[in-house]
Amino acid sequence: MSSNPDIQDEFFPDVGKLPDPSFKPEEFVEEHYFVSLDELQDEGLTREEAIDALSGKMAESIGKGFKYHDEGEMEAAQRYFTFVDVNKSGADAQNFSADAARFYNYALTVKDRIERRNMTEEARQEGIRVEDADPEDFDTVGLYNDPGWKGIELLFEKRAEEAVKHLDWDEEEKWSEVVKPYRDNYTESMRKHRLSEDVLEKIDTFDDKDYSENLQEAIQSFVKAVKDDPEYPRKTSGKGGYGTLPGLYLSGVEAYDTNQWGSVSRIMQIYYSGILEER
Repeated sequence: MSSNPDIQDEFFPDVGKLPDPSFKPEEFVEEHYFVSLDELQDEGLTREEAIDALSGKMAESIGKGFKYHDEGEMEAAQRYFTFVDVNKSGADAQNFSADAARFYNYALTVKDRIERRNMTEEARQEGIRVEDADPEDFDTVGLYNDPGWKGIELLFEKRAEEAVKHLDWDEEEKWSEVVKPYRDNYTESMRKHRLSEDVLEKIDTFDDKDYSENLQEAIQSFVKAVKDDPEYPRKTSGKGGYGTLPGLYLSGVEAYDTNQWGSVSRIMQIYYSGILEER
């Protein structure tokens, strides 16, 4: 599934042409990417062992996807992101998941370009990589208000639309429970992620939420689609909060931000296990 001119022109007119993963996910997903828990059990694994094996592979794959994306290897990153999305969603959702992963891959690329072009001149002269930059290395107001975020917002909207296509919900429920909150919150979490709280408080449009709150709200909405449950997390005691899975995802991001690579893998395996248990 290659990118096409209308996607490029609509989303990214001011960030330069995106690299185009030239392979077609729909051609390799069926052959190589979907892993049936039933088939793993037919091979002699218990259901628990099958979930453990597949969630471990998914955790490894998401890490490799980020690694290759950071290295500019879009096609390699796409393959790993596709593996994760396809197996999060299950057999009925394989086709849309390939596109959902592609939109995520593009969103990361545009985010990097937005951050790079909003680094301070001093940071550029010192040769600081955007991956290693601290909050003070950015033109903070420029970064937060960059028009490129509208492109990312549209990408996340398309990603969420792909995630709900197969659900037997009415269209308003798909929009209000998944598409809009995922789009708005994931974009907002990205806008804030590289900026410190004292900086954000100086920005007029700041909504008083930390990036972590926006991220958990985004993941909560996406988990609703993956689990086909608009009422997730269905807590039986306690109020508030976003559920176990969004909290695990946030912990994985925090571990990634602090270079705790072993912890990233372990946390994300638990996250994916929680999704697979009800697949």
